[in-house]
Amino acid sequence: MMAMLDIIISFIVGGILLLAILSVNANLTDVGIQSSLDYSAQVGAIDLGQVFEYDLYKIGYHASNPKITFADTVKISYKADFENNGTVDTVTYYAGTTSEASTTPNPRDFPLYRQVNNLPAVKNYYGLTWLRFTYYDSTGAALSTPMSLSADLQRIKSIRVQVTVQSTFPYDTTYSSAYWERTFFPMNL
Repeated sequence: MMAMLDIIISFIVGGILLLAILSVNANLTDVGIQSSLDYSAQVGAIDLGQVFEYDLYKIGYHASNPKITFADTVKISYKADFENNGTVDTVTYYAGTTSEASTTPNPRDFPLYRQVNNLPAVKNYYGLTWLRFTYYDSTGAALSTPMSLSADLQRIKSIRVQVTVQSTFPYDTTYSSAYWERTFFPMNL
């Protein structure tokens, strides 16, 4: 009878141990997937930040006034000589709509467009779910948007860009998010 009790107890202990091991394995898998999605959102935010850093610091380089030709919360258009070859280009960034990103599983993401001169706009997907441009004058006061009049546009001395990027795919109906923000003080404004 004692041997039978030992066998039953060993099965119970073994079963508990097996359940604990399976639970730890499931938790590690969940953490691994969540970390991967977090990393994906962070990389998207960093990539988008680098694009803005490359372009926005050059606003107005070798360009005549108005150096910024349109300013709104989700759109900016400006002039700059990007190649330093004497040819001034007009660059426009603007947010697309969520319906334009219908191929991605995230219902809140939208593309970011970059248009140079009159060429067709290039559509980029970063997992962007929120974009905001804020414009400031020389005193640091926020300017109201939209602006298209030359006198208003010439008051812009700095631009704050805020973005939220989410992972393209959810995990357990949750999308990983990353936030990026920077205020640019282009030297040529």
